Amino acid sequence: MAYHGCVRVSVCGTQMFTAPVHEALDTRLQRLHEGTSSRYNLTRRICARGLVLGFNVLVAALFPFMGDFVNLFGSFALVPLTLVFPSMIVLKARAKL
Repeated sequence: MAYHGCVRVSVCGTQMFTAPVHEALDTRLQRLHEGTSSRYNLTRRICARGLVLGFNVLVAALFPFMGDFVNLFGSFALVPLTLVFPSMIVLKARAKL
């Protein structure tokens, strides 16, 4: 049961964080004058997203200690996101009033 939860979180997280990459690839690789569901555009979209997913899997497989890196970078990102940036936003909002 816990394994399925991890897979679900991993798949949802991967989709959420790679959405800007997918959008940039879709804009660059598709024929914009055709519809988004044309055969050419769907084929290019599936291949590009498959390559991005394959690259992510390859990087994760090459680093068996990838979780340690994620924890390290997450801990560095936590302090500014929770302490510094909200204070900066409050100061910026008060300056405009």
